[in-house]
Amino acid sequence: MYKFKNSLIAFGGLSLLIGAIALVTPRPTQGQGGDPVGPPKPVEVVNTPTMNAQQSGAWNVALTGTPIVKIDPTANNVTFAPRGTSLVFDSGLVNYPSGTGPTLIGPIDISSYSQIRVGVSHLGPSDIDVAVRTALVTAPPVTIENSFRLEEFSVEDNVGSIARNGPTVTRLYEVAGTTLFVYLFFRDGPHDVRVAVFGS
Repeated sequence: MYKFKNSLIAFGGLSLLIGAIALVTPRPTQGQGGDPVGPPKPVEVVNTPTMNAQQSGAWNVALTGTPIVKIDPTANNVTFAPRGTSLVFDSGLVNYPSGTGPTLIGPIDISSYSQIRVGVSHLGPSDIDVAVRTALVTAPPVTIENSFRLEEFSVEDNVGSIARNGPTVTRLYEVAGTTLFVYLFFRDGPHDVRVAVFGS
């Protein structure tokens, strides 16, 4: 009986010892997201990239292919300076004696301009007639034969009493081709005529 009692006391002490060890031993917990703890899982590291690039000296940028560059003045606040007016041609004051036949002035290269103004000044006893023609080609030969009519008008003599166009006439043409011709047709002379062409 005494032996059994001692065994029971020993068994109880051992149970208390195992219970104490179980209380102080940490237990595994669940991982983040509710995943049970088990074999090791892969770890994903997310790194937000940052860029701190510095360039010294001149930039060297190359484009391949055929880039398309567009400027939208409404979206990019781009201001375009208006192109000024240039004197394209000035004949100076030229005297044409009585009996002078039709006279061709040109070809005058106007391919760089979107607007052309032709001015004709005239001093003489009778009117002259002016034909303004244009061609759409710049390669030789650029001749009056491969041109077409823009306008025909008369320039009044400086001594007449009927005011029509006056002794100085100007005309404005938009997108007038690439080459300009001015044809002068004289009546009874002599005549002093100046032809000027402006482009913008």
